[in-house]
Amino acid sequence: MTVVLLHSTGTGPAMWDRIAKELSAHGHTPLALPNVGYAPASALGRGAVCRVEDQLAHLVPRLPDGPFHLVAHSLGAFLALKLLLATQERPELAYVRSRVRSLWMWEPVLFGALSAAVPEDDPYRVADPLAASSWLVTDEARAGTDVWLAPFVDYWNGPGAFAKLPEAAKDPMRALGWTMFQEVRATALDTTPFAAYRLDMPTTLAYGARSPAAARAMVDHLREGRESLVVEAHEGLSHMAPLTRPKDVAASITAHLARAEAPAPPR
Repeated sequence: MTVVLLHSTGTGPAMWDRIAKELSAHGHTPLALPNVGYAPASALGRGAVCRVEDQLAHLVPRLPDGPFHLVAHSLGAFLALKLLLATQERPELAYVRSRVRSLWMWEPVLFGALSAAVPEDDPYRVADPLAASSWLVTDEARAGTDVWLAPFVDYWNGPGAFAKLPEAAKDPMRALGWTMFQEVRATALDTTPFAAYRLDMPTTLAYGARSPAAARAMVDHLREGRESLVVEAHEGLSHMAPLTRPKDVAASITAHLARAEAPAPPR
């Protein structure tokens, strides 16, 4: 069966290349799709606006005609959830939901929902750099520049991570800077409650034990009231594990797919 792979901010479909090989070896058909502003298209021009609705309008026509599994990382997982929510709310998209056989996510980013869910005096509301009030979300003048990219990359990868990158690694992110800002803003300003997402297909939520606390918090909120979800904590792994530890992540995905495709027990 086809496995649709949705990538994270600042990466692109190629982030899945090594995992796709593992999936193919297990008999699956991987299909890595680009978000708005990623190759083969051009990056968004400075000042362009990209809303969640634009991302979904871009994604839906690229989905397979038949049944498929959804596998998504970070922003891609946010978009997967928004896609499924749209299929709940828009009758013309009901056919999409009927094709989704399962959902696997690594650290979906729902910062707006998290901000809305925690008390006003919670330290997260003040300290987290990707909360809606952060300059990383509001400052268009610095958005996508090195001044913006550095704290964003460091947030997920540790202090000084951006500075340590070679110029050859920084340049693609610079080209995508405004696109990345639009994606970060979308996740920070979307306050759809965690409970709004109907996850009635086999679903696995995975996160790295070394990731920022907010990543675990978003997983915890998504799992509330959903006893059938499989939640995996991966020791030694962090947010970018699909890139840095592809074999470990692929093992989680293939195990999830095996569960999802297993015959239902007789009644």
